[in-house]
Amino acid sequence: MACTENPCGAGSHWVPQTITRVLPTVSTSSLTNRLSPQALVWEPQEIVPGRGFTVADAVRAYRDFDGKRGDKQERNKEAGYNTLRFHVLRQNPNGTPRKGDAKPLGDVLFADLTSEMLKEWRDSLIDFDLAKKADQRKYNASRSTAKRTWAVLHSCLEQAYLRKSNGITRDHAEAWRKVPALGVDENKRDVVFTLEETLRYIDAARANGDHAEADLFEAYASTGARAGGELVSLSVGDFDAGERSLSLPERSEIRAARPALA
Repeated sequence: MACTENPCGAGSHWVPQTITRVLPTVSTSSLTNRLSPQALVWEPQEIVPGRGFTVADAVRAYRDFDGKRGDKQERNKEAGYNTLRFHVLRQNPNGTPRKGDAKPLGDVLFADLTSEMLKEWRDSLIDFDLAKKADQRKYNASRSTAKRTWAVLHSCLEQAYLRKSNGITRDHAEAWRKVPALGVDENKRDVVFTLEETLRYIDAARANGDHAEADLFEAYASTGARAGGELVSLSVGDFDAGERSLSLPERSEIRAARPALA
C-alpha cells in the first residue's frame, strides 16, 4: 500500500500499489542435482506375503500361546518354548549358541520353508547310528524324541499361520503339513515298573547311600507326579487328609488327582 497526496495527513487516501518480487530462477537440472540418488531411482517394491517373518519370530510368539482352549499351564508354555529354543534356535538354556555346524532353523523365512527342509531337520534329531548298533530301545527313544519335538514345532508353525497379520499364506503352510509322519507303534515310551520293581529300585538306592534320590523316587511312585515342576510345585494345601487324596497341578487341559498311598 502507498499513501498519496498529503502523505498520511488529513484528506489523504490510500491507493493500492502492486509490489512485484523477483524470485530466483531454479533450473530443472539444478533441482535434480539437489535430490538424493535414492529418491530419483525409487520404485514401489512388491510385497511378498510371509517375507520377513522367520521361524524364530514364530518361536518367540509361541512362548505365550495359551493352548487351543486357553488354559495351557505356564510351565507347559515354558517347556514347549525351551524345546524349540534348544532344537530350533540352537540355544543353550542360558541363551548362548549351541556348538556345532548345524544352521539354526530359526533363521529361515516362512516364505523359504519347504517340506524337504523340515523333514531333513526333524530326521536330524534321530540317532541312526543306534539302529546300526542294533540298540533298538535307544533308537526308538531317539525317534520318539524327534516326534515329540516335531509336534511342538508343527503346532508353533500352525499358530503363526493362523495369525493373519503375519502374512503367512496357505501355500507356505503346505511346507510343514506335507511332512510325512514318523509313525506311532515304534515311538511309544510305555515303560511301566511293577510294584516289586519299584520297591527294589528304591531299596537299592538307599542301600547305595543315595537317600535323597530314594525319597524322590518314592514320592514319584506314591503320587504319580511327573518329574520336574509338577512335584516340586505341591504344597501342604494340596493334600486332603480326610479324603486321603493329593491334588496335582493341571496338566494343560486335563486336571489329574490320585489317591494318596497309605
